[in-house]
Amino acid sequence: MKKLIMTMNSKGGTGKSSGFIAFVNYLRSIGLKPAVYDGDIRNFSAFKQLGKKENGVFLDEQDPLTGCLAYNLRAEKDTDSYVGRSLFINSLGNEHDIVVHDLPGGSEESLSQIFDSGESLDLLKETIAELGYEIHLLHVINTSEEAQASVDNAIEVWGDGVKHHAILNFIEATRHEEFQYWNGFTASNGKERGGKARAKLLSLGGVEVKLPKFNIVARDLMAGEKVQFTDYESYPFNALEKQHIKNFLKQSGIEMEKLWNVINKD
Repeated sequence: MKKLIMTMNSKGGTGKSSGFIAFVNYLRSIGLKPAVYDGDIRNFSAFKQLGKKENGVFLDEQDPLTGCLAYNLRAEKDTDSYVGRSLFINSLGNEHDIVVHDLPGGSEESLSQIFDSGESLDLLKETIAELGYEIHLLHVINTSEEAQASVDNAIEVWGDGVKHHAILNFIEATRHEEFQYWNGFTASNGKERGGKARAKLLSLGGVEVKLPKFNIVARDLMAGEKVQFTDYESYPFNALEKQHIKNFLKQSGIEMEKLWNVINKD
């Protein structure tokens, strides 16, 4: 069955787009051709890393199979600047086996307005199924309580027939224990806190993987110079900086392989 894979969180700042970029880079590194879309107009982080360039300039016409198509999920209609949310459904009409979308925080409301006037996601889910796609949601988790609450809410809102997976963001964390709200813990008053969203996700057949730590100097250099991961070897970074980038790609590739193996077996 064809796969529709989306990253989303109700809370910003979790590293959602970083997880999305790592996943797409892995799929392309093994020869797959996902159709890639960035619907998060806040800064188009995915587009900046995955969009096709020529002579250092982003092409106006992007092929989603080799670059990244940007659009505004929150916009009902197209504008002179951006395509609106119609592109979400249209992206499923081209018979691509794998379609991936990086979506803005709280995007369920915008998605529900495509068919259901904001009342539910039922008609959207039916349409996606009729087009032959299975839905997978990727939740990028940081150490905050709000991030795990976002997963709990998404499982309830999306209902049956949707697969959920977690990417724990270790870019700014060092130990698994730091994700206490995700893992669950006993508070000082003796009450159990957190852990419920993780238990639900795993019980539904989801998988938990890591987005590994990325050296902050190399990361900031890439962002400041607007260097894409596919181009870093040809850029004049020093040997240590290049090794940090290479190590991140290797380690994230190992984790994203685990994620893809679970998604692809269904």
